[in-house]
Amino acid sequence: MSATLYPRIATLRDAVKSHFVPERGDKKFLPDHLIGQLVTRDAVKSALEDADLEETAVEDLVEYVLNHARRLFLILVLMTTRRDEKVSLLQHLKQNGIKDKYLPLRIDFDKDEGHWYGVSMEKTEPETEPETEPSRRKFLAKELWEDNDGHCFNPYQWNLTAPVFGPKFRYEFHPDRTLPYLLVPEKPASSGFFGEVSRFEIHPEHIPSLKADSDSLSPIHGGRGIAVAIKKAKHDDELADFFDKEADTLKVTREFRTSQHLVQTVAAFRQGNDRCIIFPWADGGNLFNYWVTSERDRCDKECMQWIIGQFTGLCGVVRLLHSKNGRHGDLKPENILWLKDKALLQIADLGLTTFHEEDANTKKRNWKGMGTVTPSGTQRYEPPEMDGDRGMGTSRSRQYDIWSMGCIILELLVWLMYGIDGVNTFRDHTFHFWIWTQTGDGGRKYYLNPYVESCMDIMNNHLQEESAHKDLLNLVRNRLLVVPVHEEHVSSPDHREIAEQLHADMEEILESCKSDSPYLQVVDRSFPSSEIEKSQRQPVYESGGNLAVPGPAGPGYTLQASPDPSTMPTSDGDDVPRVLVRAPTAISDNQEVACKSFAFRTADDSSAYDDLLQQSRKLNDVWESVSDNDFAAQLFDLIGWDQVQTGNSKIGAVLCHKCRTIDSTRLFGLLQEALGIRGYKSPKVVSLREDGRTVGIQDGPDLLSIYVDPGPDVPQEAQLGLPKLFEPGSPKQFTLLKQWIQVCDSTHPNCRRHSDKEDDEKSIKPMPTRLIQLKESLRLVDSASISPSRYVALSHCWGKTSDLESSCTYQHNIAERKKSIDFHRLPRTFQDAVVVARGIDVHYLWIDSLCIIQDDMNDWEYESRRMEQVFSAAYCTLAASSAKSSVEGFLKYRQPRSCVQLETKSLGRLYVCQNIDDFHRDVELGGLNTRGWVLQERVLSRRSIFFTSTQVYWECGAGVHCETLARLKNSKAAFLGDANFPESALEYYRDGRQMLVQDLFERYSSLAFTKNWDRPVAIIGLQERLAKAFRTQAAYGFFAPYFGRLLLWKRLGSRHMTRIIQQRGIGVPAPTWSFFSKEGAIKYLELKFQEVDWATNDFDNPFYQRCTGVIVLSGLARGLKIAKFQMLVSISFDEHQEFEVEDLKCVVIGRDKINSGTENGKYHVLVIHQVNSAVGADIYERVGVASLKPEHVEGTGQRVTIG
Repeated sequence: MSATLYPRIATLRDAVKSHFVPERGDKKFLPDHLIGQLVTRDAVKSALEDADLEETAVEDLVEYVLNHARRLFLILVLMTTRRDEKVSLLQHLKQNGIKDKYLPLRIDFDKDEGHWYGVSMEKTEPETEPETEPSRRKFLAKELWEDNDGHCFNPYQWNLTAPVFGPKFRYEFHPDRTLPYLLVPEKPASSGFFGEVSRFEIHPEHIPSLKADSDSLSPIHGGRGIAVAIKKAKHDDELADFFDKEADTLKVTREFRTSQHLVQTVAAFRQGNDRCIIFPWADGGNLFNYWVTSERDRCDKECMQWIIGQFTGLCGVVRLLHSKNGRHGDLKPENILWLKDKALLQIADLGLTTFHEEDANTKKRNWKGMGTVTPSGTQRYEPPEMDGDRGMGTSRSRQYDIWSMGCIILELLVWLMYGIDGVNTFRDHTFHFWIWTQTGDGGRKYYLNPYVESCMDIMNNHLQEESAHKDLLNLVRNRLLVVPVHEEHVSSPDHREIAEQLHADMEEILESCKSDSPYLQVVDRSFPSSEIEKSQRQPVYESGGNLAVPGPAGPGYTLQASPDPSTMPTSDGDDVPRVLVRAPTAISDNQEVACKSFAFRTADDSSAYDDLLQQSRKLNDVWESVSDNDFAAQLFDLIGWDQVQTGNSKIGAVLCHKCRTIDSTRLFGLLQEALGIRGYKSPKVVSLREDGRTVGIQDGPDLLSIYVDPGPDVPQEAQLGLPKLFEPGSPKQFTLLKQWIQVCDSTHPNCRRHSDKEDDEKSIKPMPTRLIQLKESLRLVDSASISPSRYVALSHCWGKTSDLESSCTYQHNIAERKKSIDFHRLPRTFQDAVVVARGIDVHYLWIDSLCIIQDDMNDWEYESRRMEQVFSAAYCTLAASSAKSSVEGFLKYRQPRSCVQLETKSLGRLYVCQNIDDFHRDVELGGLNTRGWVLQERVLSRRSIFFTSTQVYWECGAGVHCETLARLKNSKAAFLGDANFPESALEYYRDGRQMLVQDLFERYSSLAFTKNWDRPVAIIGLQERLAKAFRTQAAYGFFAPYFGRLLLWKRLGSRHMTRIIQQRGIGVPAPTWSFFSKEGAIKYLELKFQEVDWATNDFDNPFYQRCTGVIVLSGLARGLKIAKFQMLVSISFDEHQEFEVEDLKCVVIGRDKINSGTENGKYHVLVIHQVNSAVGADIYERVGVASLKPEHVEGTGQRVTIG
């Protein structure tokens, strides 16, 4: 390589490049402080001399560079090559008055003029453009600039012009400007309707306001990067205006330096179409994250005082905003940042904050038509007056913030007393903190939510007087969550408090905490769900003289009751039913209300209608459908509403304003179709209910779903949803699945496992022995050979064994499986599982037939006993509910549901669709759930994705979510989806754990198996989980404390059971007294627990007698004193066998207690029969069970062994 002609310039050039950061990526820059260190007088002089400039010119250029052009100088240094220097071009730049402040420059060639020219691409002062000097400079490059110079200048200048975010607030950058990022995230940390927030790291020299704060320094890059949150607005004209408004607001709040509890904004900038705001990064997340991760703090008095102090500061921020005639407008736990390292809470997200004229109050602004036009805040924390003013264009009062703070402080109290589980339960039961009813004049009257009120009543009973908790509760219930507001914004005992007095009250509580230790009371209790539900006050609400349910659960608009049928006009077409929508009526559980105007039917369809009501009542007792608008809005924000709208037919407004008679042929066709799907013939007149989200039969099932267009001002009674479902296996569907997972990961602490953190290897739970790797190609891997990783498990129906023969792992092909697995030779269900796992960014999959060696009995037995681990440690479970066998697949075409669009004036466009949200029908009664292995797979899984023939469902500890975006709740079935089974189950089964066991085993016994000898094995994982929870021993469907009770099972119905012939080499056969030994459904005898004495002297509990490792039941065998016909009537035989009375014995398990001298108590006995024994001992087998009168059982007997 030849030597350079300009060695000193080359040395400086190399020094500059060596200091570029970051080390990786194509957006490199020279940190600002190094420019001064590198461009010294000596360095400039040496470079100019190297360029062979005249001595007189050198001195002038040195001063020019040091005072005005350090960056221009370095750009020309970088442009210099071994044979061609460019530093001398400084003379031309100096002559044209070009300085660093005019950077960046665009150097272009003008073909018409035939020369190069340069022009500044940015204004020098975005905020205050100077009048004495132009903000953009243009100069002629002429002959000194060669063809390649302009092309070289442009990229090098980006390396040297990374901006410094100083005291100025607003910036505007060229799209190619390199920003001073040391670390750029791969994806946003969070996203919402208006934009997304991401965690970046900025070089400390480029953000001096945070440089002095060592807490902001990130450990990455040797502690050089400062972590910041950058909020980027969506590319939308309306949202751009909203961004500009937020930036203006934040500029104002930068002046509020007096409060450390208000987030301090660093800068706002625009680059191309991107509009961004920079904030300090909150390393702890938000207030809700603090509650989730700091469970111990709530019982520590120092931490309690700290959190009360923080809330006092937060109330001080509200007071400050209000004193400036402003308000926040969207206070919620998620908008209160937790700066963990600083132990500080800060109010953030001032996007809805507004400041008004100093002398303007809300009432005056509304009179003048000066309403604050901003999107609505989070509806959960909205005050009731927002519901009445929604869409009216009226101003949002400062009292909005006071109600929101009341909600947040109440949730804080719930956390302090009951923990994060209490907060989650409380949130699940309170969509709003208020309700409304309709008044006679068509208006609305607002009340505190009865659930909230009852919760506060019970909290009050749990607290001692003269305590911080009690004073906070009184503040919330008496001064903050108060419906009336004062028009003049003054403190009044009959109205909601103002910010000034709220802050003063909080300061008083904080001072008491500091001076009086007993004042801080530690309360650690379980959330009183049952007490709240029992004590919940249900006042009688009226609407137009009729009983009515309150909103938000109430109607979205008034509906009149159906008229008496005798007054109704007769239709010409007698076969065309007429459907009327009636106002919902609140009826207590103990009332039976008969009203002729509710429903009418002719004699011929009476039976069908009664059956419909009976079944639908049962269904409605179980399942509750609720909207999940916040989640839906986030999803539409990610995907785009235009991508999910239905193209189905539109019709005009069809709801009659007088009686709301639905007279549209298309809409009525939907109703007929909905009834037909459920297998019912619609009556001539059907009384319907409507709640703004669904239309259904009164006291019956939902028939139609109603959705509205998304937007920033969706009415609280309306519902967002998907009229048109996504294509199975499409990127949009995977986006939905990943959003479900993301929400569960970030907000459901009970659903998480340490194994969800792939970077925390020490906390990963043991993985299955083998997994299918899903990267470039498929192959079977031993989990011991890979780092701890997320995996998904497949729950599926095998179908015919022959269908799976080629897709099983055997001893002869396991080596080949570990090399590769041909995707195209897999059955369709397995292929679909691979597609879904990859679609949700998981790289490993567990499928039983591939991950267990099917012809290795030792491996099969070992792995089958690890099912509890396999499914509980899985990131999630994929359930192929719609596939009856492995060859069918579950990503199949689904018939689009019918949908009609209605154009309305008040609510805009409505989408009325078939209601398909039926988890009970699609999943619980689906084909997959009839299979034996699936029960424990569902129960043990922390969360599951069910692919059914109608839609996809997500189930986790927080409930069931539908692909339509509805959410389903069911307290009775929730325990099957409990991520921490059996915690919620034990709360539901308050009569005893044995009731839970009985219910599970009765369910299990009715399930089918491809191989019936799997029956004792396919429940082991679930049995072990229960045994751990009960802290006891378990085997063969029995638990030590409830052994006697669980012996008393019988076959279900008249169909006899059949004996299971155990396959050789697989475990120990189940004893005959276990239902594991037989095929068929069972039911336990219906006994009253407190009215049975267990005959512990007549049988030995084998769990307390074990000494050989084998469970053996022994008991006192007594004879029967009954005639044969009585035997056939009284005894429930397990199998179809013929016996004589003298061939049978019985063992008394329990006796009814004799109460008040009654003598009709019975003996509950195990019926046994002697069998031949190879060792000659008296071995008996169970043959049935019976409840007999005492005189039918002999008084004496002999000890026998029952196998």
